[in-house]
Amino acid sequence: AVVSTQSTGVALNQEVTKIDYSGDKVIVKTNKDEHLTDKVIVTLPLAILQSNDVTFTPALPDWKSYCIQRMGVGCIEKIAMKFPKNFWSDKVKGSEFFGHVPSTEELRGMFTIFYDINTPNKKGPHVLMS
Repeated sequence: AVVSTQSTGVALNQEVTKIDYSGDKVIVKTNKDEHLTDKVIVTLPLAILQSNDVTFTPALPDWKSYCIQRMGVGCIEKIAMKFPKNFWSDKVKGSEFFGHVPSTEELRGMFTIFYDINTPNKKGPHVLMS
């Protein structure tokens, strides 16, 4: 984590352990030091927030903690490809998506499912998204 305060600048390689925002100033405690500041912007990774390794005083509202615990992340990359003609409709027989999942992980690529996002009039553009 990086801690930045107006008086001390930036403190690198310090693990934030507690954020106390109960008073007029915010106290950010780390594994090495304690920093006093007017405001704090929390940009912790979701996994750190879910682990409760950083405590907040006062505690985060119940609704916010509930949302944090229920959130998930994944690896998602999107790519849209525009083609001069629709070459896939006859093969997928009207389905809005199609794809192939190889039998072994070694043969799997990043883009295995394709979504047909053509316009309803079928005149174009002809676009697949994966």
